[in-house]
Amino acid sequence: MSKFWQYFFLFVGCVLAQVFVFDNIQLWGFIVPYIYLLFLLILPNNVSRPFLYILGFLLGLSVDLFSSTLCLHAAATTFMAFLRAPLISFTTSQQQLQKTPLPILRAMGFAWTARFIVLLVFAHHLLLHFLSTAPVFTTPWLTLLRVIANTLVTSLILLIAEFFIYPPQERLKN
Repeated sequence: MSKFWQYFFLFVGCVLAQVFVFDNIQLWGFIVPYIYLLFLLILPNNVSRPFLYILGFLLGLSVDLFSSTLCLHAAATTFMAFLRAPLISFTTSQQQLQKTPLPILRAMGFAWTARFIVLLVFAHHLLLHFLSTAPVFTTPWLTLLRVIANTLVTSLILLIAEFFIYPPQERLKN
């Protein structure tokens, strides 16, 4: 199966899992895990920035269409896509980028991957939650608490999900 179809099915699978499963999970009434972010996080490092922005927008827009959230997810995932490439460049040497084309746990190690996921998920959630509460922005500390709690839960789920999505280390070389 070509890489295009693998990523296409991953895109569709992430959106459907988010819309039909994870949007229905609410921990303590305010924590909703956002598994669909996995698609943007595990794209290859060599994806061009304009294409990455388009994919981020389409990913968020797909969730918005099912969730009736008026492009909140589209804005947040586009922002996340905007930050992704500079974050990879800033935290990874050029030698490491050439050696490992995918920013995934098994290729980059736990510490790097955890930092990468937490930073991007935090940026996504910060914009998403502050945009969604902007009209009634009377409790910024409560919103920040929601951002932090959602970031921690989502990041943990995304780290666990990587174990199930990627093949063993020897197949990454192909």
